Amino acid sequence: MADVERLTSGYTDRIVRFISSIIRDAIRICGEAPGDYAVIALGSLARAEATFYSDLEFMFVISNENTEAYFQDLAITIYFLIANLGETKLKCMNIPELQNVMEEYRSGVKIDGFQRFAGNIPTGNGTKRQENRLICTIDELEQLYHSVLNNPSENASRGDVTAMLSTLRFICGRQTLFTRLEDTLASIQGNEARQRATMSMIERDINQYPYAPAPNGKDRVRSAKEDFYRYPSLLIYNLKIYYKRRTSSATETLLSLEQNKTITTGIADDLRFSLYAAIYVRMKAYAFYDSQKEDVLVS
Repeated sequence: MADVERLTSGYTDRIVRFISSIIRDAIRICGEAPGDYAVIALGSLARAEATFYSDLEFMFVISNENTEAYFQDLAITIYFLIANLGETKLKCMNIPELQNVMEEYRSGVKIDGFQRFAGNIPTGNGTKRQENRLICTIDELEQLYHSVLNNPSENASRGDVTAMLSTLRFICGRQTLFTRLEDTLASIQGNEARQRATMSMIERDINQYPYAPAPNGKDRVRSAKEDFYRYPSLLIYNLKIYYKRRTSSATETLLSLEQNKTITTGIADDLRFSLYAAIYVRMKAYAFYDSQKEDVLVS
């Protein structure tokens, strides 16, 4: 399973460099930015778990809210440059007239998309579920984070925003702006409301993801992404938040918890195996079926 870690972390480093070059091309088209900014990776790219089929999720943190219009134009230019690589499925663009067009090519480097269940990109996807644009000042993000914690709902306890901001990776721009954001989030994640929400999520996930073989010996069909991939990643993320670790990947989180004797070496090894096995299943499903939704039979 160590090969899986080397593959994903190595690919993540390469794709971050590649995205940086695309952003530089977009800036040449749009002109120099009118203020300080940081482009920040989210999702699997931030966790160093990106695969050849991962969506690109990212955001703009800006120093002046009055420059937002420029960064909207920049984001759209980046979308077009990435789509022109020819590896973005039409369905990702959520254009109704093109939904039934047959596509023979496989997906690859692409943005998170404009579908209802996607949209972790600077402009969001335009739906009510993702009405929060990701072109924000640090103050705006802090207010948004507190809003989720103080107004829990069915999704807020999972925390679309809080989970999304749990692990970040700097891509390009002003490094000091990124560091300020990390410091701000670290101070919020240590508060009592965040700790209660984290423990609640750990307890819920234990019951929600019973992907081990059925105790009665019957086979069970499980989703490659929803059942296998999500649980190890979510569990390690929640442990990171609960024990206040400022780490940039699941591997770093487990190493930190192990070195501080918060968890035993045996537990850390089991969690590593679960994480890498889940990523492996995810990659295999995508490689064979061009989808992470392929079902897996567990015996």
